Amino acid sequence: MATVTTEDIRSALLDSDPAILEMVRSRVLTPELLALPELHVQLAAEVREFVSEMREFAARTDARLSKVEDEIVVMRGDMNQMRGDIDRMSGKIDRTESSIGHLKGFFVETTVRNREDSIALQVGEQNGLRFLFHTLQPVRRSERRTFMQVMRNDLPGLSDGEIVSFVQADHIISIDDSSSGKTYIAVEASFVGDARDAERAIRNANIINALTGANSYAVVVGCHPTDGLLEMADRGDVIWHLVPENELSA
Repeated sequence: MATVTTEDIRSALLDSDPAILEMVRSRVLTPELLALPELHVQLAAEVREFVSEMREFAARTDARLSKVEDEIVVMRGDMNQMRGDIDRMSGKIDRTESSIGHLKGFFVETTVRNREDSIALQVGEQNGLRFLFHTLQPVRRSERRTFMQVMRNDLPGLSDGEIVSFVQADHIISIDDSSSGKTYIAVEASFVGDARDAERAIRNANIINALTGANSYAVVVGCHPTDGLLEMADRGDVIWHLVPENELSA
């Protein structure tokens, strides 16, 4: 025969009457422990809601990032097109500036022909010369070409490029003067005169001096000088002759 213990009776009583079980639980457990299951359920619900919100946020963020990436791709395409447009525009501007530069240079070179007396006067003043009873005349390119063979024979150190540069010089003035003898002026004309113009004028003046033994001077004619040209003029390497811009249209 099985023995029924007090513990068995208690267990059977608790199992048979939920009210008694709840009463015992309320006496044994603290309020915090009694509320724990409900808190667990509430926390689980909040966690699920938070996870759902985070997933929605991540989805929206991914969508935004995808849109931003698409916009970046489009923007890069627009920027590449813009760079191409800018490059083409820069090329047109460069060509336009080059054309304008050539045109201004042409006007300056044309103006030189009308300023031979002024150029000769400045050369004389800066070198202590007085050109009295003189005759001015340009040395034409056809005349310069006759020097080419002489230059090759008498000045073997000259390159073909230097010889061609002399023949194509912007302007060479020959002065026959009763007091000073024969004098030459090698002129380079440019709207913006720079050191390269000065170097060409100096080289051409030296060639003339070497070929003829006559006095020769280097002059740069233009509307605006660079600092490099002014430094060379201050040293006496070359003469800078200013042409006011308003004379170009005269």
